[in-house]
Amino acid sequence: MSSYVKGKFDLDKITLFGDLQVSNSTFTYNGDVPLEKQQWTFFNPKFGLTYNYTKNTSYYMSVGKSQREPTRSDMFGGEDNLIEFVDVTPEEVIDYELGINYKTSNFVLQGNIYYMDFTNEITLLGALGEDSLPLFGNVDQSYRSGIEIDATYNPCNFVTFKYNSNFSRVRYLTFS
Repeated sequence: MSSYVKGKFDLDKITLFGDLQVSNSTFTYNGDVPLEKQQWTFFNPKFGLTYNYTKNTSYYMSVGKSQREPTRSDMFGGEDNLIEFVDVTPEEVIDYELGINYKTSNFVLQGNIYYMDFTNEITLLGALGEDSLPLFGNVDQSYRSGIEIDATYNPCNFVTFKYNSNFSRVRYLTFS
Protein backbone atom coordinates (compact mmCIF):
# COMPACT_ATOMS: atom_id res chain seq x y z
CA MET A 1 0.00 0.00 0.00
CA SER A 2 1.30 3.41 -0.89
CA SER A 3 0.09 6.98 -0.70
CA TYR A 4 1.68 10.19 -1.89
CA VAL A 5 1.14 13.90 -2.30
CA LYS A 6 2.92 16.15 -4.81
CA GLY A 7 3.09 19.89 -4.94
CA LYS A 8 4.74 22.79 -6.70
CA PHE A 9 4.89 26.49 -6.09
CA ASP A 10 5.86 29.03 -8.78
CA LEU A 11 7.79 32.19 -7.87
CA ASP A 12 8.61 34.17 -11.01
CA LYS A 13 11.51 32.19 -12.58
CA ILE A 14 11.76 29.63 -9.77
CA THR A 15 9.53 26.60 -9.23
CA LEU A 16 9.72 24.79 -5.89
CA PHE A 17 8.50 21.19 -5.91
CA GLY A 18 8.12 18.31 -3.54
CA ASP A 19 6.79 14.78 -3.13
CA LEU A 20 5.87 13.04 0.11
CA GLN A 21 5.27 9.28 -0.04
CA VAL A 22 4.36 6.79 2.66
CA SER A 23 4.41 3.11 1.76
CA ASN A 24 3.73 -0.05 3.70
CA SER A 25 4.69 -3.57 2.62
CA THR A 26 3.80 -6.83 4.31
CA PHE A 27 5.19 -10.28 3.54
CA THR A 28 3.44 -13.37 4.91
CA TYR A 29 4.81 -16.86 4.32
CA ASN A 30 3.09 -20.19 4.93
CA GLY A 31 5.57 -22.93 4.16
CA ASP A 32 7.66 -25.74 5.60
CA VAL A 33 9.49 -23.45 8.06
CA PRO A 34 7.57 -21.01 10.28
CA LEU A 35 8.28 -17.36 9.60
CA GLU A 36 6.84 -14.33 11.38
CA LYS A 37 5.05 -11.77 9.22
CA GLN A 38 7.55 -9.23 7.85
CA GLN A 39 6.33 -5.64 7.67
CA TRP A 40 7.98 -2.37 6.60
CA THR A 41 6.74 1.21 6.59
CA PHE A 42 8.71 3.87 4.71
CA PHE A 43 8.52 7.65 4.43
CA ASN A 44 10.13 8.91 1.20
CA PRO A 45 10.32 12.71 0.79
CA LYS A 46 11.76 14.58 -2.22
CA PHE A 47 12.28 18.32 -2.59
CA GLY A 48 13.82 20.53 -5.23
CA LEU A 49 13.71 23.61 -7.35
CA THR A 50 13.83 24.56 -11.01
CA TYR A 51 15.27 27.87 -12.17
CA ASN A 52 13.90 28.96 -15.57
CA TYR A 53 16.92 30.92 -16.81
CA THR A 54 15.53 31.63 -20.28
CA LYS A 55 12.58 30.50 -22.40
CA ASN A 56 14.72 27.56 -23.62
CA THR A 57 16.98 26.83 -20.64
CA SER A 58 16.26 25.71 -17.09
CA TYR A 59 18.40 24.37 -14.27
CA TYR A 60 17.22 22.12 -11.49
CA MET A 61 18.36 20.53 -8.27
CA SER A 62 16.70 18.00 -6.01
CA VAL A 63 17.29 15.79 -3.01
CA GLY A 64 15.15 12.80 -2.15
CA LYS A 65 15.11 9.81 0.13
CA SER A 66 13.92 6.39 -1.03
CA GLN A 67 13.72 3.05 0.75
CA ARG A 68 12.85 -0.48 -0.32
CA GLU A 69 12.22 -3.78 1.36
CA PRO A 70 14.11 -7.01 0.68
CA THR A 71 12.55 -9.46 -1.79
CA ARG A 72 11.48 -13.01 -1.04
CA SER A 73 14.61 -14.32 -2.79
CA ASP A 74 16.79 -12.03 -0.62
CA MET A 75 15.21 -13.34 2.61
CA PHE A 76 15.23 -16.98 1.45
CA GLY A 77 18.89 -16.94 0.41
CA GLY A 78 18.08 -17.59 -3.25
CA GLU A 79 15.78 -20.55 -2.46
CA ASP A 80 12.16 -20.95 -3.59
CA ASN A 81 11.18 -22.51 -0.27
CA LEU A 82 12.42 -21.18 3.08
CA ILE A 83 15.23 -23.34 4.50
CA GLU A 84 17.01 -20.68 6.53
CA PHE A 85 15.84 -17.09 6.96
CA VAL A 86 18.38 -14.47 5.87
CA ASP A 87 17.86 -11.21 7.76
CA VAL A 88 18.29 -8.59 5.04
CA THR A 89 17.81 -5.00 6.19
CA PRO A 90 15.74 -2.61 4.05
CA GLU A 91 17.79 -0.38 1.76
CA GLU A 92 17.87 3.41 2.02
CA VAL A 93 19.26 5.91 -0.48
CA ILE A 94 19.50 9.68 -0.50
CA ASP A 95 19.71 10.95 -4.08
CA TYR A 96 21.19 14.36 -4.93
CA GLU A 97 20.76 15.69 -8.48
CA LEU A 98 21.77 18.82 -10.34
CA GLY A 99 20.84 19.30 -13.98
CA ILE A 100 20.03 21.36 -17.04
CA ASN A 101 17.25 21.22 -19.64
CA TYR A 102 17.61 22.98 -22.98
CA LYS A 103 14.79 22.90 -25.54
CA THR A 104 14.22 24.42 -28.99
CA SER A 105 11.68 23.53 -31.67
CA ASN A 106 13.82 20.64 -32.99
CA PHE A 107 16.41 19.94 -30.29
CA VAL A 108 16.15 18.79 -26.66
CA LEU A 109 19.09 18.33 -24.30
CA GLN A 110 18.84 17.09 -20.74
CA GLY A 111 21.90 16.51 -18.59
CA ASN A 112 22.46 15.93 -14.92
CA ILE A 113 24.99 14.88 -12.34
CA TYR A 114 23.94 12.73 -9.42
CA TYR A 115 25.22 11.30 -6.16
CA MET A 116 23.33 8.45 -4.49
CA ASP A 117 24.35 7.79 -0.87
CA PHE A 118 23.22 4.29 0.21
CA THR A 119 22.79 2.77 3.65
CA ASN A 120 22.29 -1.02 3.74
CA GLU A 121 22.21 -1.26 -0.06
CA ILE A 122 20.81 -4.61 -1.20
CA THR A 123 23.25 -5.80 -3.84
CA LEU A 124 24.60 -8.89 -5.56
CA LEU A 125 27.04 -10.87 -3.43
CA GLY A 126 28.71 -12.60 -6.39
CA ALA A 127 27.49 -16.08 -5.47
CA LEU A 128 24.65 -18.37 -6.54
CA GLY A 129 22.20 -20.22 -4.31
CA GLU A 130 21.19 -23.90 -4.53
CA ASP A 131 18.71 -23.12 -7.33
CA SER A 132 21.36 -21.14 -9.26
CA LEU A 133 19.65 -17.87 -8.35
CA PRO A 134 21.98 -14.95 -7.58
CA LEU A 135 22.40 -14.17 -3.87
CA PHE A 136 21.84 -10.67 -2.52
CA GLY A 137 22.78 -9.09 0.79
CA ASN A 138 23.41 -5.77 2.50
CA VAL A 139 26.38 -3.49 2.10
CA ASP A 140 26.61 -1.11 5.08
CA GLN A 141 27.72 1.92 3.08
CA SER A 142 28.00 2.52 -0.65
CA TYR A 143 27.45 5.22 -3.20
CA ARG A 144 26.89 5.79 -6.88
CA SER A 145 27.73 8.95 -8.72
CA GLY A 146 27.64 9.90 -12.34
CA ILE A 147 26.54 11.95 -15.29
CA GLU A 148 23.50 11.34 -17.51
CA ILE A 149 22.98 12.96 -20.90
CA ASP A 150 19.94 12.66 -23.19
CA ALA A 151 19.64 14.50 -26.49
CA THR A 152 17.04 14.40 -29.27
CA TYR A 153 17.36 16.14 -32.61
CA ASN A 154 14.56 16.32 -35.21
CA PRO A 155 15.97 17.90 -38.40
CA CYS A 156 12.63 17.21 -40.16
CA ASN A 157 9.27 15.51 -39.48
CA PHE A 158 10.36 11.99 -40.45
CA VAL A 159 13.91 11.86 -39.01
CA THR A 160 14.85 11.73 -35.32
CA PHE A 161 18.30 11.27 -33.80
CA LYS A 162 18.57 10.26 -30.15
CA TYR A 163 21.60 10.07 -27.90
CA ASN A 164 21.61 8.65 -24.36
CA SER A 165 24.58 8.03 -22.13
CA ASN A 166 25.27 7.38 -18.48
CA PHE A 167 28.72 7.42 -16.95
CA SER A 168 28.68 6.14 -13.38
CA ARG A 169 30.94 5.17 -10.53
CA VAL A 170 29.94 2.66 -7.86
CA ARG A 171 31.81 2.25 -4.60
CA TYR A 172 31.16 -0.16 -1.74
CA LEU A 173 32.71 1.22 1.42
CA THR A 174 31.87 -1.46 4.00
CA PHE A 175 30.26 -4.89 3.77
CA SER A 176 27.88 -6.33 6.36
